[in-house]
Amino acid sequence: MKADEFLRRGAEVWREHEKNYGPSYNQVGCIMERVFPDGVNLSTRDDFRRFGIMVQIVTKLARYTNTWSKPHADSIFDIGVYSMILAEIDDEICDP
Repeated sequence: MKADEFLRRGAEVWREHEKNYGPSYNQVGCIMERVFPDGVNLSTRDDFRRFGIMVQIVTKLARYTNTWSKPHADSIFDIGVYSMILAEIDDEICDP
């Protein structure tokens, strides 16, 4: 595929996500600001790993709530998977 074809395909995917989930990407910042009202210090690899998973969970939660009238089960299952990944990371940190 040529670059312009990738761009067209990307736009199609974006439109489909926007239609299915709404502007969930715009909500993540507001949610994270409330979850971490004093900010968050990310200074280690583990901090970044944990924060990255938290962002995934919040994104899936936003998507789920945006499809409230027609729940998107994949988002809820993804939250469960990401939660277990977070538990694994926490377990590694606490018991290396």
